[in-house]
Amino acid sequence: MYLKLIIHIVGDVHQPLHVGRPENRGGNDIKVQWFDAPSNLHSIWDEGLIGYQKLSYTEYTAAINYTTREQRKEWQQQPFTTWLWQSYQLAEKIYADNLKPDQKLSYRYVYDYIDLLNDRLLKGGVHLAGLLNEFSRTINTLEKLQAPRNKQWF
Repeated sequence: MYLKLIIHIVGDVHQPLHVGRPENRGGNDIKVQWFDAPSNLHSIWDEGLIGYQKLSYTEYTAAINYTTREQRKEWQQQPFTTWLWQSYQLAEKIYADNLKPDQKLSYRYVYDYIDLLNDRLLKGGVHLAGLLNEFSRTINTLEKLQAPRNKQWF
């Protein structure tokens, strides 16, 4: 249960509109047409851009999972507040498109934003991996510090 919550929170923090503007509920109140189907900006970033790729989770991971050891080290040393700030800055860039009510979004929007989305997904995965590794190290250290328990052999 707790692990699922951590995974969910880390993922949400990397979706820019999850730290978007409260007055439009992170893009939920910005109605758009996604390939001629009614939607909202938040849904496009939660599902639309990813779904458009028509890849399985395994294929998607393989397509974007390219980092160097140095990048992973750098990203994993960033504090949580940096993750939030980066997403906030990207949300502002997304809002700067001055979307009009029921604006039609399609191929051009995918072209303009898919790299940004993939970067956020990749960084989210690297940040999550670093966080889970840190948890594991902490648990191992705590276990080593515990007094040995009396073992009773039958």
